[in-house]
Amino acid sequence: MKFRASVPGTVAGVRFYKGSSANSGTHVGSLWSRSGQRLASATFTNETATGWQMVRFATPVSISANTTYVASYLAPRGRYSATDNAFASQGITNGPLTALASGVDGENGVYLYGSGGFPTQSYQSTNYFVDVLFSPTPDTGAPSAPGSLAAAPSTAGAIQLTWTAATDDIGVTAYVLFRNGEEFTTVSGNTLTYKDVGLAASTLYTYTVRARDAVGNLGPASNTASATTTSEQPPPGLSLPRVPWEGGPSYYARFPAMAGTPWTREDFFPIGYWGAYSDEEWRFSTDAAHGINTFLEVYNTNESSGAWMRKYGIWNLAGTGLGGESVGTTFHDEVDMWGGPGWNPWTGYVNDAVYDTCVPDQPHACGYSVYNTQYEQLNNPNALIYANVGKGALMWQSDEERATFLSGADGPDPRAKWRLGVATGSVINANQIEGAVWSTLIHEARLLAYFSHVFSDSTANPSTPDVLNDTRAAYQATHDRVKKINAEVKSLARVLNTQSYVWQFNPNLSTMLKYRDNAAYVFAMQKRQFASGTYTYTLPPGLPASGTIEVIGENRTIPYSGGRFTDSFAAEYTHHKYRIQD
Repeated sequence: MKFRASVPGTVAGVRFYKGSSANSGTHVGSLWSRSGQRLASATFTNETATGWQMVRFATPVSISANTTYVASYLAPRGRYSATDNAFASQGITNGPLTALASGVDGENGVYLYGSGGFPTQSYQSTNYFVDVLFSPTPDTGAPSAPGSLAAAPSTAGAIQLTWTAATDDIGVTAYVLFRNGEEFTTVSGNTLTYKDVGLAASTLYTYTVRARDAVGNLGPASNTASATTTSEQPPPGLSLPRVPWEGGPSYYARFPAMAGTPWTREDFFPIGYWGAYSDEEWRFSTDAAHGINTFLEVYNTNESSGAWMRKYGIWNLAGTGLGGESVGTTFHDEVDMWGGPGWNPWTGYVNDAVYDTCVPDQPHACGYSVYNTQYEQLNNPNALIYANVGKGALMWQSDEERATFLSGADGPDPRAKWRLGVATGSVINANQIEGAVWSTLIHEARLLAYFSHVFSDSTANPSTPDVLNDTRAAYQATHDRVKKINAEVKSLARVLNTQSYVWQFNPNLSTMLKYRDNAAYVFAMQKRQFASGTYTYTLPPGLPASGTIEVIGENRTIPYSGGRFTDSFAAEYTHHKYRIQD
């Protein structure tokens, strides 16, 4: 059996399942590296006629996280237990351990005929019922202090910080930055530089940095570094009308449930996972590693769910929190589908097989009443309310019915009292995921949400209830792209959390214009009805008419003059992010 552990630890031995006493003889268990080095072996003794058999190595073997190993045993007389195709479409995960699906790292369910060597052959991804005795390595040691922290004045209202890496027995996952003794932001464990912006002119600021590991151990502070900002005052922004705004830290600060949480910080942008399973800690670790910081709906909660959310920095917007991780509440899911558009009375039952949902019950036409009723039950000054709609509002309803569901009090029906945050979903590939995310952000989304389920069952998108935690090879590209996207969103959170300006760069492009820290930021995609190709942008007044534009995340720049520049879009999902220094 090929397996991986999501955390480092030790393998103390192996075990196998004996389905019949005919599987007899001297059994030898082994642990191998991916390349075939035998790391340990031991002979089974005191076996029972059937059932699980276990042997411990003389010395436990340390293994690394996210690394493939092979556990095996020698069955000298055959008669081994086997289930064909067990690893053909999915792996088997239990806590931090995963028996790999075939295709993740070659075929799983490997064997070798003979007297006992490294198994490399495979037939029908068979499960031979081999397991390991694994213990995670406790991460009790805090990281060391970061070194050589230096601070220097940069552009107007900004100070540039640099430091050298801290060390940790398991790994540094983040650096926490302190300004004048107060924590003000956190960056990833791979980041060794930060530009602190939006500062007052001619002012002395003092900094320290501390490293944090995956379980939250916070190391000692670095040396103290100080710098004084320049006397230059940063410009206030652009002289353009603004897009209506309800987002960012000032908006979330209206809700007492979010007080003291990262939601009220400029460097926090909510990145949610809808339909998150919360019954096992390893799922939280994986979700957080993908950049998820918010749950919008949770399944299989237990007494540990809330603590795990808090441990991994995930905030619960689903209204089912058990403690300080709960920052919001939610309407019933897909009311548009089971309630239908209409103001008929609601019985209080949710799509019940026995009791009527609406009065009259057919056709269902009480969805608006459901939302109004729940709004009156849930609405209070403490909590943000979230709702999720389905195919009803997306495909089945008229424009006016759809507008009432999605816009509530801002829509065409004055009887509606609710205002919603809405998420929608579809089966798409990694490129389309990236395009969809930036399209929603360009169109002023204040929260990003990924849907956890895939209902299809194709090679490209096999059925799964939990995409981000599905270890099959089909979803590796999705996992990698989601991590990349979310890291980009986090890095731009301070920009995304500012109010946009109204400006049309090109009528064939969807664009968003923001201004932050002495620079304009332009986010752009081609509109869906236009062909891919090259487009010309016209810059707004107030920005330099010529210069060089940084294309964020693409390692290139574009020279421009006359207040115009051009760039190309290779496909419908192509997007660009530009920074224009003022």
